[in-house]
Amino acid sequence: MKLNKRKPGFTLVETICAMTITVLVLGIGLTLNSITNQKQVLAEQRFFETLKTTIAESSTSARIYRVELRITFRKDSDVLVQIKEKRTTVIRVIPIPRTIKLIGSHVVVITTTGFISPQTIHWYSSKGQLKYSQKFQLGWSGFKLEKKDV
Repeated sequence: MKLNKRKPGFTLVETICAMTITVLVLGIGLTLNSITNQKQVLAEQRFFETLKTTIAESSTSARIYRVELRITFRKDSDVLVQIKEKRTTVIRVIPIPRTIKLIGSHVVVITTTGFISPQTIHWYSSKGQLKYSQKFQLGWSGFKLEKKDV
Protein backbone atom coordinates (compact mmCIF):
# COMPACT_ATOMS: atom_id res chain seq x y z
CA MET A 1 0.00 0.00 0.00
CA LYS A 2 1.35 3.35 -1.04
CA LEU A 3 0.78 6.38 1.26
CA ASN A 4 0.63 9.96 -0.01
CA LYS A 5 3.18 11.81 2.07
CA ARG A 6 2.34 15.23 0.59
CA LYS A 7 0.29 17.34 3.01
CA PRO A 8 -2.14 19.99 1.73
CA GLY A 9 -1.09 23.65 2.20
CA PHE A 10 1.38 26.23 0.97
CA THR A 11 5.11 25.82 0.91
CA LEU A 12 7.38 28.37 2.52
CA VAL A 13 8.39 29.78 -0.89
CA GLU A 14 4.73 30.22 -1.96
CA THR A 15 3.93 32.00 1.31
CA ILE A 16 6.90 34.37 0.96
CA CYS A 17 5.93 35.17 -2.65
CA ALA A 18 2.34 35.92 -1.64
CA MET A 19 3.46 38.16 1.23
CA THR A 20 5.94 40.01 -1.03
CA ILE A 21 3.23 40.73 -3.60
CA THR A 22 0.85 41.94 -0.85
CA VAL A 23 3.48 44.28 0.62
CA LEU A 24 4.28 45.70 -2.84
CA VAL A 25 0.62 46.36 -3.62
CA LEU A 26 0.08 48.05 -0.24
CA GLY A 27 3.24 50.13 -0.64
CA ILE A 28 2.22 51.35 -4.09
CA GLY A 29 -1.28 52.17 -2.85
CA LEU A 30 -0.01 54.18 0.12
CA THR A 31 2.50 56.05 -2.04
CA LEU A 32 -0.15 56.99 -4.59
CA ASN A 33 -2.47 58.14 -1.79
CA SER A 34 0.30 60.33 -0.34
CA ILE A 35 1.08 61.87 -3.75
CA THR A 36 -2.62 62.57 -4.36
CA ASN A 37 -2.96 64.29 -0.98
CA GLN A 38 0.09 66.47 -1.68
CA LYS A 39 -1.33 67.50 -5.07
CA GLN A 40 -4.65 68.43 -3.44
CA VAL A 41 -2.94 70.58 -0.81
CA LEU A 42 -0.87 72.35 -3.50
CA ALA A 43 -3.99 72.97 -5.61
CA GLU A 44 -5.74 74.55 -2.62
CA GLN A 45 -2.72 76.73 -1.82
CA ARG A 46 -2.49 77.90 -5.46
CA PHE A 47 -6.21 78.67 -5.46
CA PHE A 48 -6.05 80.89 -2.37
CA GLU A 49 -2.84 82.62 -3.56
CA THR A 50 -4.41 83.36 -6.96
CA LEU A 51 -7.58 84.55 -5.27
CA LYS A 52 -5.64 86.88 -2.97
CA THR A 53 -3.66 88.54 -5.78
CA THR A 54 -6.74 88.86 -8.00
CA ILE A 55 -8.78 90.44 -5.20
CA ALA A 56 -5.93 92.89 -4.53
CA GLU A 57 -5.89 93.79 -8.23
CA SER A 58 -9.67 94.26 -8.21
CA SER A 59 -9.51 96.47 -5.12
CA THR A 60 -6.81 98.63 -6.67
CA SER A 61 -8.81 99.04 -9.89
CA ALA A 62 -11.92 99.97 -7.86
CA ARG A 63 -9.94 102.76 -6.16
CA ILE A 64 -8.32 104.00 -9.36
CA TYR A 65 -11.50 104.11 -11.45
CA ARG A 66 -13.88 104.86 -8.53
CA VAL A 67 -16.24 101.99 -9.37
CA GLU A 68 -17.93 99.37 -7.25
CA LEU A 69 -16.83 95.84 -8.15
CA ARG A 70 -18.05 92.41 -7.11
CA ILE A 71 -16.50 89.08 -6.26
CA THR A 72 -18.94 86.22 -6.76
CA PHE A 73 -18.21 82.88 -5.10
CA ARG A 74 -20.31 80.36 -6.99
CA LYS A 75 -21.11 77.17 -5.15
CA ASP A 76 -18.76 74.32 -6.10
CA SER A 77 -17.62 75.78 -9.41
CA ASP A 78 -15.60 79.00 -9.49
CA VAL A 79 -15.00 82.52 -8.23
CA LEU A 80 -15.72 85.47 -10.53
CA VAL A 81 -13.69 88.59 -9.79
CA GLN A 82 -14.50 91.85 -11.56
CA ILE A 83 -11.51 94.01 -12.50
CA LYS A 84 -11.92 97.42 -14.07
CA GLU A 85 -9.59 98.19 -16.93
CA LYS A 86 -9.49 101.40 -18.95
CA ARG A 87 -12.82 101.14 -20.72
CA THR A 88 -14.20 97.76 -19.76
CA THR A 89 -14.79 95.57 -16.78
CA VAL A 90 -13.04 92.22 -17.08
CA ILE A 91 -14.19 89.15 -15.18
CA ARG A 92 -11.46 86.77 -14.03
CA VAL A 93 -12.63 83.22 -13.45
CA ILE A 94 -10.82 81.23 -10.78
CA PRO A 95 -11.89 77.57 -10.62
CA ILE A 96 -12.46 76.11 -7.16
CA PRO A 97 -10.44 72.92 -6.52
CA ARG A 98 -12.54 69.76 -6.25
CA THR A 99 -11.26 69.11 -2.74
CA ILE A 100 -13.03 72.11 -1.20
CA LYS A 101 -16.54 73.46 -1.57
CA LEU A 102 -18.94 76.15 -0.45
CA ILE A 103 -22.33 75.48 1.08
CA GLY A 104 -23.91 78.38 -0.80
CA SER A 105 -22.97 81.21 -3.13
CA HIS A 106 -21.52 84.47 -1.77
CA VAL A 107 -21.08 87.96 -3.17
CA VAL A 108 -18.42 90.31 -1.81
CA VAL A 109 -18.64 93.98 -2.78
CA ILE A 110 -15.55 96.13 -3.21
CA THR A 111 -16.51 99.79 -2.72
CA THR A 112 -15.36 102.73 -4.84
CA THR A 113 -12.66 103.37 -2.22
CA GLY A 114 -11.37 99.80 -2.54
CA PHE A 115 -12.74 98.67 0.80
CA ILE A 116 -14.31 95.28 1.50
CA SER A 117 -16.72 94.97 4.40
CA PRO A 118 -15.74 92.42 7.07
CA GLN A 119 -17.20 88.97 6.50
CA THR A 120 -16.29 85.30 6.67
CA ILE A 121 -16.65 82.63 4.02
CA HIS A 122 -16.43 79.02 5.15
CA TRP A 123 -14.85 76.40 2.90
CA TYR A 124 -15.60 72.73 3.53
CA SER A 125 -13.78 69.53 2.65
CA SER A 126 -15.35 67.12 0.19
CA LYS A 127 -16.55 65.15 3.25
CA GLY A 128 -18.48 68.16 4.57
CA GLN A 129 -16.14 69.14 7.41
CA LEU A 130 -15.08 72.77 7.92
CA LYS A 131 -11.61 73.11 6.40
CA TYR A 132 -10.93 76.85 5.97
CA SER A 133 -12.37 80.12 7.23
CA GLN A 134 -11.65 82.97 4.85
CA LYS A 135 -12.02 86.21 6.80
CA PHE A 136 -12.22 89.49 4.91
CA GLN A 137 -10.90 92.23 7.12
CA LEU A 138 -11.99 95.82 7.11
CA GLY A 139 -9.68 97.58 4.75
CA TRP A 140 -8.13 97.24 1.35
CA SER A 141 -8.23 93.88 -0.35
CA GLY A 142 -7.12 91.72 2.53
CA PHE A 143 -8.32 88.41 3.76
CA LYS A 144 -6.97 86.04 6.34
CA LEU A 145 -7.18 82.31 5.81
CA GLU A 146 -7.52 80.08 8.85
CA LYS A 147 -7.04 76.37 8.25
CA LYS A 148 -9.04 74.06 10.48
CA ASP A 149 -7.96 70.57 11.49
CA VAL A 150 -10.09 68.11 9.56
